[in-house]
Amino acid sequence: MRLLIVEDNVELSRLLASGLMAAGYESDVVHSVAEARDALRSVSYAAMILDLGLPDGDGLSVLSELRRKTDPLPVLVLTARGGVQDRVSGLRSGADDYLAKPFALEELVARLEAILRRPGQLLGSSLKLANLVYDTESKQVFVDGAPHVFSARETSVLEILLRRQGRGWCRRRMSKTTSSACPARSPRTRSRSTCRGCASCSPSTAPRSSSTPFGASVI
Repeated sequence: MRLLIVEDNVELSRLLASGLMAAGYESDVVHSVAEARDALRSVSYAAMILDLGLPDGDGLSVLSELRRKTDPLPVLVLTARGGVQDRVSGLRSGADDYLAKPFALEELVARLEAILRRPGQLLGSSLKLANLVYDTESKQVFVDGAPHVFSARETSVLEILLRRQGRGWCRRRMSKTTSSACPARSPRTRSRSTCRGCASCSPSTAPRSSSTPFGASVI
């Protein structure tokens, strides 16, 4: 998952890129409005961290251009402008979140993860990996344009993995997150039984492919 950092302070941008790398994100760093525009034209990013006080203009101009094009790219504004009106202006201009400097890296990463978890934010209303497309609204999976039927639990696992491409996830946490998709694994029943075809876990139509159409790992 690649991010774009737009920050004119060279030392701070290096620290940001290093911290985000440790959190599992790759980053491209630019230092001006012009460089940000060039980067956005050439690369499809998962999200952008945007400073406002740039040497050749206001970062809000980059944000406004994106929203005029109806580009859903998640944008986290990171700036020294911390006043109420500044925050209101940034959010109304289309920012998904707004964080004032000075800041804690842990909070920045948490806010970034939050905006990437929002439905439809990662790649519009669809999540893609190679020849696989997952529609987050209809919960349908397509491989080479053909629909494939998955159980509710499998669909939940797939969505999590697609939203966390390039990063592993603890198997126990995955199980805890997706267990509600299957009544047989409900925490209330404390049952370890395997679901044998409940309505929410068994596809009603089309045979399930035995091969896995995507590559991802749970650790």
